[in-house]
Amino acid sequence: MLASFYIVLPLGPLKAGSTKSHEYEAIDNDDQPDNEDALEREREHEGLLSSSIHSASGRSFSAAKEDGLTGALKSFTANLNRARGLFFPYMLPLLLVYVAEYTVNQGVAPTLLFPLYDSPFTEYRSFYSTYAVIYQIGVFISRSSTPFIRIHQLYLPSFLQVGNLILLTLHAMYDFIPSYYIVCVVIFWEGLLGGLVYVSTFAEITDNVKKEDREFSLGATSVSDSGGICIAGFLSMGVEVGLCKWQVDHGRNYCKLT
Repeated sequence: MLASFYIVLPLGPLKAGSTKSHEYEAIDNDDQPDNEDALEREREHEGLLSSSIHSASGRSFSAAKEDGLTGALKSFTANLNRARGLFFPYMLPLLLVYVAEYTVNQGVAPTLLFPLYDSPFTEYRSFYSTYAVIYQIGVFISRSSTPFIRIHQLYLPSFLQVGNLILLTLHAMYDFIPSYYIVCVVIFWEGLLGGLVYVSTFAEITDNVKKEDREFSLGATSVSDSGGICIAGFLSMGVEVGLCKWQVDHGRNYCKLT
């Protein structure tokens, strides 16, 4: 983190902020306020006094409450419309990639097992932890790739991730991939795709969304990340049990061993 902050990131803004913070910056202050400012403050004072009197009497409180509720509804509707415009270009591909990859990680990967004599392990539980490490390495590399690789068509890697889910699910059922190491390559590719879609989605928002809408757009789109993981978690509870039962019924009981 220190190397990234002091070596990778540009230090210009840091130096500029540090220099400015030590300088005295005078604030304009008129000793004698003009008549317009005095009148404005008097009007505000009268308005506050009138508002407090009306609230105490109960005549204006309900109207203020209605105005606040109406404003909140208008704000919610406006934000909903803004989020609707983000759904297809940004939120949906991010949702797809996270549903696919976390269903692989939580539901399919625990059943991607091979005989121990065909693997470098002495325990079946070592498969899953190794897959997890390989996946995280792929994610780390791709999430650090924005300065070198940028994708603009977010649906392509999302569909490729769905393809990984289908491929590994079929292998868990029919055992057609001949080597454990090939599965490791697929898991690494899965991590690359997931991290690439993640960083590319937010980079696209930064480049293409208006500055005044950018902060809301980044926050709204991040819901697809956690939402995809949540959906995948519920799916995986059934997928893992179903795949393990399928394997046992077809003479492969590795998922029942430890």
